[in-house]
Amino acid sequence: MPNKMNNEKMFDLIKKEPSNSKKQLLMVSYVTKILEEKKKPSPIVVGGCALSYT
Repeated sequence: MPNKMNNEKMFDLIKKEPSNSKKQLLMVSYVTKILEEKKKPSPIVVGGCALSYT
């Protein structure tokens, strides 16, 4: 399960990324990791954007 330190590191990484598309992918990958750890289905990603969190 992500802890506060992991959250801060990930959000700092996302903030420092100059590319908006890479920021989106980093955020979706982080959300996916959290959902998988909670045994929830991963988001559906098309073109770099999460379309559904089922």
